[in-house]
Amino acid sequence: MTTLAAARKWTDATQTARKKLVKQTGVRTSELNRLTYWDPVKNVVLGIMHNWFEGVLQHHFRYRWGINSNINKQTESDAKESEAGTSDYLTEEVTENDDEEENVSPGRSFWNIDQKKKLISCVREVVVPTGVTQMPIGLGTAKNSKLKASKWHTLFAIHLPLAAISVFVDSEPIEKCLAKNEEAIENFIAVVRCTNIVGLDKVRKEDSEKFTLEYSKYTSSAENIFPNIKRLPNHHYTLHIPEQMRWWGPLLEVSEFPGEQLIGKLQKCKTNRNTKQTPMTMMEKFCQAQRLQALHGLDCVLAEEKSIRGGAKFELSKGAYQEILGFCRQATPDLRSCADFPHPDGAKVMFTLAKEVHGWDCGRGMRISKHTPNNMIQYDTTDGHAAYGQVTNVVQVTGYRWAGTTYIQLLPAREFQHSNCLGDILRRLSVLHVQLGTPRYIYLPACHSLWPVNNDAMIIDL
Repeated sequence: MTTLAAARKWTDATQTARKKLVKQTGVRTSELNRLTYWDPVKNVVLGIMHNWFEGVLQHHFRYRWGINSNINKQTESDAKESEAGTSDYLTEEVTENDDEEENVSPGRSFWNIDQKKKLISCVREVVVPTGVTQMPIGLGTAKNSKLKASKWHTLFAIHLPLAAISVFVDSEPIEKCLAKNEEAIENFIAVVRCTNIVGLDKVRKEDSEKFTLEYSKYTSSAENIFPNIKRLPNHHYTLHIPEQMRWWGPLLEVSEFPGEQLIGKLQKCKTNRNTKQTPMTMMEKFCQAQRLQALHGLDCVLAEEKSIRGGAKFELSKGAYQEILGFCRQATPDLRSCADFPHPDGAKVMFTLAKEVHGWDCGRGMRISKHTPNNMIQYDTTDGHAAYGQVTNVVQVTGYRWAGTTYIQLLPAREFQHSNCLGDILRRLSVLHVQLGTPRYIYLPACHSLWPVNNDAMIIDL
C-alpha cells in the first residue's frame, strides 16, 4: 500500500480504526496530499528531534537497556509497573507464551541493578563545559525519566560513551570483558556513531553511506541482544535518514527545534482562555517584543562583544618573567627585557606588570578559564593540526611600543596508546583517552581555541 493510499484509508476510517491504522502503517492524512505535485515520501523532512533523539535513543535507553524507573529502589510494585510500561514493546509471540521466565523484558535483564547504578553514577561524574547540556541529578529515576531532545542527544554523544565503557569493562582482564560483551559493545558503538552523524552541521555523501552501514549493524545486533522487543515505527522511519541527508543536507538545519522554540514562546503568552481573541493577542505580544528589540537600535549589532574578562594586576616573578619573555620573543624577536637598560629609541619593551584573565568567551555560549569545567581546550598547532590541553593559567602582558599579548599556560594532552582493542573502541566512540604532559605556552586567538567536548569526549589520566 502506498503512502497516499494509506492516508486516504485513514481519512475514511472511524476514530477507533484510525488508531489501529496508525500502528500498522504510521501514516495519517495531510492537506498537502491534495496537491498534484506533492510526493509524501520525498518532499517531507524527517524530524530527527522526535524520530531519532526522542524516539530511537529514548527507546534504547529506557526499554532496551531497561533504565526506566527508580534504580535505587526496585520493589515488587515497581517491577509490576515496569512490566506494564513495557508491555507494548513485547512481541505477540512473547505475550502469548505462558513461560514466566520468557516473559521478562530483555531491557530489564540487560543491566542488573548494580550495573544500572554504576552506569548512572558514571554519567553523573562526566564533566562538561559551559554551553553543553547537563544531565539532571535524578537521571534514571521515574521522576526524571523524560528528557528533552537536546539532553538525549548529549547523553548518547558525550556522557554514555564515557560512562558505558566503565560498565562493560568492570574487571580484569580487560580482554576477557571485551570478548564477553563484544556484541553489546558493537551495538552501542553503532547507535553512538549514528547519533554523531545525525548531529553533524556539515554532511557529505560518505556520511549518509556511513549511517546506512552503522544503522544496519545496530538493527542486526539488536535482534540478537533484544529478541523480545519489537521494532517501532521510528526504527522504520530511520531507514529514510540517509536519503534525507542526501536530499536536504544536515538534518539539524531542517529539524523541529526552531518550531519547538516558537511554540514555547506562544505558550508563554497569556490568553485568559479567550479563544476568540487569541490571534490578536499573539500578534500584540510579538509586536511588543519587536518594538522592545528596536529600542536598542543598530548599535548593538555593530558593537563588538567583550571577549576577555580581566582580573587584578600583579607583578610577575623574575623566573616567570624570563620564561614568558622567551615565549613572546618567538613571535617578536626584537622584544627587550625591561631590565636591559638603556633602551634605544623605538625599542619594544615588555613590562613586568601583568593582568590575570578570568575567562575568554569563545562564542556559542562557550568560554575558557583555568577552572573546571572550562579548562580543557582544543587548539591549533603551528602545523595546523588539532591539539588538546588543560589550562593552568591565562595572563595578559603589555609593554612599551608593543601591543602585548594574552597567553595560556597549559598541560598538553597526549593520546594514551592502549595495547589491546580498547583503544580502537574508544576511537570509534569519538572518545580520547589522554595523559597530561609538562607545562607549555600558547597564544590565545579566538579562532584557535575551541572546546573539544563538542566533537570528542575525553578521559584524562591525572
